[in-house]
Amino acid sequence: MTILSFHNLDSALQAIVAHFINSYNPNAVIYDLMYRTGCRYIEAQEVKRWELDGNGYCILTTSKDGEQRIFKESELPKPFIRMIKNKEEHTATHSYRTLIRDFYGALPYRILYTGNKPIALHAFRHNYVKALMEQGKTTEEIQMKMGHKDISNTLKYINSVIYY
Repeated sequence: MTILSFHNLDSALQAIVAHFINSYNPNAVIYDLMYRTGCRYIEAQEVKRWELDGNGYCILTTSKDGEQRIFKESELPKPFIRMIKNKEEHTATHSYRTLIRDFYGALPYRILYTGNKPIALHAFRHNYVKALMEQGKTTEEIQMKMGHKDISNTLKYINSVIYY
């Protein structure tokens, strides 16, 4: 078992996003959005969950508990902003299982785990929390950015150890 530092995980996820963008993979915008916001795959794929407020912010209604998360438009990929403005849903070109396979095919590590649980695309959420921690955000600020009702959920991410 090898534990990944935040910087190792972050570098690997950045490389995956760049790989999909450079290969013109239609799902690249989804990977990029997940990297930048820590949103879940379903939230990234369903554009109808996102709304521009006209003041430079974008509001995401989460899939898990209907909470709202707010992001600056500048934090989101430009192609995704266009999708929101045009109200065009992202059409998945592959099944979820294929996306997971492609994700691990582009990842320089074998399957990633937290505890005894494989995390796959959820690695983006873990990475986002670690990035917020690196920026000096408080636990409450991270909870708000993640859209968690219960602080214990946020603490699971803060205290998680990613390994392969």
